[in-house]
Amino acid sequence: QTADQYHLSFPMREVPDKQYDENGQLYYSIIYDRNYRDMLYNQGVTYSIPAYVRLVNPTQASVDIVSTSVNARCREYVNTLGMNTSLRVIPADSVYVHLWPLGEWINKTYRITWAGEGIMELVDGKDCLLTHYSRVYQDYSLANDTLVVRPRLTSDWIKDIYQTDLYVRLFAENEGVLKIEEFQEISRLIEVIIGGVSAAIDHEALTITAVLPAGTKKAQILKAVKTADIRYEAYNGEVPTFNNTATKLTFGDKIYTISATAAPAEGNIDATLRSISVDGNPLPDFLAATLAYNNVEVTTESPVVTAVPNSATASVTITQASSLPGTATILVTAEAGNTQTYTLHLIAGRSRDASLASLTIDGKPYPLTEGETSYRTTVTKLPVVEATSTVPAATVLIEQAKGVPGFAQVRVTAEAGNVQNYTFSFVMDPRFEPCLEATPSLSLNTPVALTLSQPDAVYNIPVKDWTEQYIRFSWDAAADLMVYAGTSCFFDPANPDETLLDSFLVALPKGETTRYFDLRPTDLKDLAHRSLDGTLYLRFRISQDGNLTLTEWTENCLTQSVLLDLPSKNTIVADAREKYKIYLPDWKDKMVQVKWEGITDAAMFVADDCNFYLTADNIHVLQPSPFDFAAGKDSITVTPEITSLWNYSADNGFVYVRFVNNMEGILSMTDITKHEGETALTELNNEDWYCYQLDGGWRVVSKQPVQLAVYTLTGTLVRTLFLQPDVPAMLSLPQGVYVLRTTNGVKKLIN
Repeated sequence: QTADQYHLSFPMREVPDKQYDENGQLYYSIIYDRNYRDMLYNQGVTYSIPAYVRLVNPTQASVDIVSTSVNARCREYVNTLGMNTSLRVIPADSVYVHLWPLGEWINKTYRITWAGEGIMELVDGKDCLLTHYSRVYQDYSLANDTLVVRPRLTSDWIKDIYQTDLYVRLFAENEGVLKIEEFQEISRLIEVIIGGVSAAIDHEALTITAVLPAGTKKAQILKAVKTADIRYEAYNGEVPTFNNTATKLTFGDKIYTISATAAPAEGNIDATLRSISVDGNPLPDFLAATLAYNNVEVTTESPVVTAVPNSATASVTITQASSLPGTATILVTAEAGNTQTYTLHLIAGRSRDASLASLTIDGKPYPLTEGETSYRTTVTKLPVVEATSTVPAATVLIEQAKGVPGFAQVRVTAEAGNVQNYTFSFVMDPRFEPCLEATPSLSLNTPVALTLSQPDAVYNIPVKDWTEQYIRFSWDAAADLMVYAGTSCFFDPANPDETLLDSFLVALPKGETTRYFDLRPTDLKDLAHRSLDGTLYLRFRISQDGNLTLTEWTENCLTQSVLLDLPSKNTIVADAREKYKIYLPDWKDKMVQVKWEGITDAAMFVADDCNFYLTADNIHVLQPSPFDFAAGKDSITVTPEITSLWNYSADNGFVYVRFVNNMEGILSMTDITKHEGETALTELNNEDWYCYQLDGGWRVVSKQPVQLAVYTLTGTLVRTLFLQPDVPAMLSLPQGVYVLRTTNGVKKLIN
């Protein structure tokens, strides 16, 4: 709507294409290829200046945004390099791939340093499939050297590769530590020497003051200023320059005023300090030529400032701060009588302690070494790291390892804001390495015989290669199959240890003739992440011989839906897209009470398909649904007649259910059929009275004398009954929805 004012000309409105999937399910899709991305980039949409998308649809729908690039899969398994971290690397680590987050670091200046014997080669590429020789974008050799990366260089890389991520492999000749450290490149004056004297520099007041020996003439002073020796750091090509009268010095965006005079008397003119301490601790970043220090943090209520002059003939007078925040001054008087003042602006300090008090890996304490930030250890499964800071005011953020091999990063931010990162590299326990060669692999569509004569059979599956697939375990025996999945080939299901990841039962689902268990991509990704190298090892428990077959399968209404069993109590989430199913053969000839408990109303739709619009007139919705439930506790009765009606439209015995509810609630399914001549009834939410259907009509029973009034939903009184204790009263009503009211409560009746 505002494209014109920003001079944007890319398409502002698009309609998705109508398509059908392999199951005939209708969906709509738009595919944006690289050309579209390039066009957006040319219109000014970059990685730091986003475009915004509004999705407009007339009905409720789910929207999936999916990347088909290899990088979408890479990010799931590759750990991200952290800023201000150390990573201990050995030659065998060349098999690992790390993510270099250019987009997150685009405005940072940082150095990458290798500290180790021999060369460390850093190879990067656009995806995680890079090797030493292929798919390489850049190649750096670091031998006790540093690679400095500035924002301009990062921006150029992003423009060149059209993405914000680089993937990195590290090839080290010997063990060493790779450090990534952020730093600031600030152009600054360090020292100005006038006539052999180091001038005092006040970076706040922007003054440069020099006192030369007594008797120095003005002409000599002017010459000394113009020929001053200037030490500085410049990162943008700045050069200090004097004005014509040598009274101003310009450096970058700062202009300093120069004052050079002769000392008032003979003697040593050095009025500088050798050191400043606060409460006995040396002042950080102290320079003798720097006079002002801001935001000096202290940890005591009455800090004591001390100072030592450079010259033994100089005297020092210190005025302590009277409160916090406050200012302490140090007046230095040289032997010649010239003076200069150092100023410290003191504030109440915050703790700078960013150390760890303790760390556990999978709940087991891990020993930490003081001063060490990079660790390496072997593991038997994907580890979970937990850590506690030494100082409670510090915060701890942990990025867990995404795989093994891989690493976890613990970032501790001290109360004062300084950060310390700890890196824990994880490699496979060497005992596990022979497992892959020692066990046969299970392949798709290839049956494998499991027999009682081989109870210790172990197979492996390449779970990492199957994370985009739907895998079904099918078992053709008459008894169930228990499957155990672990990270090693020698775990014992009878005595499980930490290498056992999961187990599942291959059983006979309702309405099926074959035993199976399904794994979805989300399940397989989770297992792949928790495995050591993308491989899982399977062991089995069987009670009879059979054949196990792994096949691919596709989602359908039956697999997408959650079974509402009878009896059961189910949590119904506030999501109308959630799909459920009912197995009608379980409901045959039964009176089923469906009870809702929630703080909001709910509507229950029953249909012959799981994908339908939630409207009562939809062709897939089965009558007499939808059923309306009132907030609080409400219930309806599904009679055998209704079940028989639904059965004509059932899908292999199943009908599908969806709910419209604004907040989560509980749905209970109960068989309330009475046998051996007992009356079938549906208990309502008030235990003092209830009603039930019988012979095409309704019966109402009360435990005490009470008057029952029956109203339409518009409030019209249609019937009044006087109920006697435990005496069923007949209630005949036209088809519709009614409200039943007594002095003991109100109930809705759907006829």
